[in-house]
Amino acid sequence: MKKKIMVLFTVVWVSVFAIFSLSACGNDDGGTADDGPDELVMAFMTWVLPSDTQMIQDAMNEILIPRYNMSVELLIMDAASYQQNIRLMLTAGEQVDIMNTIMAGYTHLQGQGFLLDLEANNLIQNFGAGIPDAVGGWEILNGARIAGTLYGVPTNCDHAVGRGAIAVGTQFLDAIGFDVPSPNNDIIHISVAELDSILMQINEAFPEMETFRPTMPGGITQFMSIDPLGAEPFGVLLDPVNDLTVSNLFTSQAFYDFISMMYRWNNHGFISLDAAADDTPVTALVSAGRLMSYMTGGKPGIVAQESGLCAQPMTIFQTGPDMMNANAAARFPWAIPFTTANPERAMTLLNAFYTCPELSNLLIWGIEGVHYEMQTDGRVDFPAGLDAGTSGWHNGMAWNMPNQFISHVWMGDDLDLYDQLIEFNANAQISRAFGFIFDPAPVQNEIAAVTNAYEELIVSLGMGMVNPTTGIAQLNERLTAAGLYRIIDEKQSQLDAWVIAVGMN
Repeated sequence: MKKKIMVLFTVVWVSVFAIFSLSACGNDDGGTADDGPDELVMAFMTWVLPSDTQMIQDAMNEILIPRYNMSVELLIMDAASYQQNIRLMLTAGEQVDIMNTIMAGYTHLQGQGFLLDLEANNLIQNFGAGIPDAVGGWEILNGARIAGTLYGVPTNCDHAVGRGAIAVGTQFLDAIGFDVPSPNNDIIHISVAELDSILMQINEAFPEMETFRPTMPGGITQFMSIDPLGAEPFGVLLDPVNDLTVSNLFTSQAFYDFISMMYRWNNHGFISLDAAADDTPVTALVSAGRLMSYMTGGKPGIVAQESGLCAQPMTIFQTGPDMMNANAAARFPWAIPFTTANPERAMTLLNAFYTCPELSNLLIWGIEGVHYEMQTDGRVDFPAGLDAGTSGWHNGMAWNMPNQFISHVWMGDDLDLYDQLIEFNANAQISRAFGFIFDPAPVQNEIAAVTNAYEELIVSLGMGMVNPTTGIAQLNERLTAAGLYRIIDEKQSQLDAWVIAVGMN
């Protein structure tokens, strides 16, 4: 059903029906019903591909067709292939009507001209009228602007992240006599030295298993209290709460300390020798009994989230603070690509997923009685005999879906989880640059060259397979030659202009 659309630099929108606002789960036949429902494509990624996609899609269309005269095709890809596949699809002009930008790079997609301006022709105002209130107002929406233009809608999730967090299988902690709290649903804050000791003990107790797997290159900044000012750490704020100076992360003490820690852990045998070449999701490795711990991000609900993904109880440790970066609202927004068959209908579909609890629950949890059951306390859980590994629909990525805040709360999470997430965001350390979105267009060539050099070296370096002193020196030599400092200068220039534009002291 996917259509191929000619790639044009200018996208002409032709509206074939009257402009009006949509209410949550309201009726909108979208035009002439005799023509049949409009067919739209919704693209996103999951850690493990589900088996019941057709069943979920059919259930969604039972809602969408009578209410909106549209149907949706769910185009789901695994995390390892999403970036490459979605970029190839957009380059080829294949129909994608709404998509999540995680992995693919929000600013990269915008810089390539792949994303539509969501306010052109009053698109979001007229066909996505429920979205601003759903995400918490225009202040949050404005955090997703690039150079003043809105290309994406933030997900309702934890905009802050707990730094230095690791998920460890609870069974391994029990085996070494670690006193796991009961109930075990909160993050345990410890020092790096204490974490070192825990990993050493489980490594000695289970030498046949991989102790720890860094998530590279995406997790490269997870153990550092810095603000990367975008998706790539090419020019960062080393002290984002207090200082707006853009610096080279790779010459910093924070980076050296992190790489040295990974090198030390690798030398202790914590990390598999083939980790750099293995793109199996870490949660799948844990589920398969091959891995004991991995990087994650701290937040309310993270214990239940990771336990569900790993199909076993997990314990979360955190060594750093909770922080909110400049682009916290623009990390992985939902967007409308220029290859959409109809921008107005695409926005109508996006609005539905942000405002309709029935669609949100289908997208996040699946079908009641098949993939989950309602519990007496108001939460939901797997039906008897099913778990994350055997259910045909349990993506474990509620945070990456449009609006988890209108969905059910999963068993193991507090009933007030969504209130906790709002409070978590409010209490985190906030970068002084919050709301600043770097426009990479002036340094596209440098970013491409730096990215190529970076990707060649960072995985082995970040997994502790290279001596920190020589590896970091080689990385800086390559990045400098590729134009890193041109990017840093451009970021500083744009940040300085943004400070003036927003009237910051």
